Amino acid sequence: MIQRIPLRQEISAILRNRILDGSLPAGSPIREEPLSAELGVSRTPVREALYGLENEGLVEAKLGCGFSVTSVDPEAVADLYPIVGTLEALAVRIGFDSARADVDRLRQLNKDMSTSTVPRRLSELDRAWHESLWINGPNRELINLLSTLYDQVRRVDGSLTRGLADVPGSCGQHEAVIVALEQGNSRTAATAIERHWKQGLKVVQGWIADLPSGEKGTR
Repeated sequence: MIQRIPLRQEISAILRNRILDGSLPAGSPIREEPLSAELGVSRTPVREALYGLENEGLVEAKLGCGFSVTSVDPEAVADLYPIVGTLEALAVRIGFDSARADVDRLRQLNKDMSTSTVPRRLSELDRAWHESLWINGPNRELINLLSTLYDQVRRVDGSLTRGLADVPGSCGQHEAVIVALEQGNSRTAATAIERHWKQGLKVVQGWIADLPSGEKGTR
């Protein structure tokens, strides 16, 4: 059976791709009327698509200013990274056996990251690597919490468009976690992953500091 895709979903896909490939940078305004004219549709499905993308965290609506691409938020990054690092370290400790069982996958993902140059692909590989540490762990509440937090992080730290701010550094830190898993040392693995997030925060904050002011959000 041929299924028709709702117009709002088609528009969402177009805008999502433009955001993720950098054609629409963080902070860019999205005007409904010009976009409707460009796509040859009414403003209603455009508005519906924009509200859907707002729910995904890719765009934000500001009173009296319409929609714009979600800005990178340095304050949210500073808040979220330590939380995710602490929880991921906990997940490694309590789900060590399942993480250790995925060492081969972790190493392959890390290898793929070290050779990729496509920002969105790098972001996807990095998330897959981190998820492999805890997705099969015993604590489902912790897994759900980490999944939700990862979505929030990706919306505010620019990783969907920049990929990784320091590919060699990230891959090297990942390798330290992998080695600890191979050696059966849960404490070392947990410490390494928490250190990775602390170092990542410094790198991302440096990347954000170099952004044009219009791409940075404020609370």
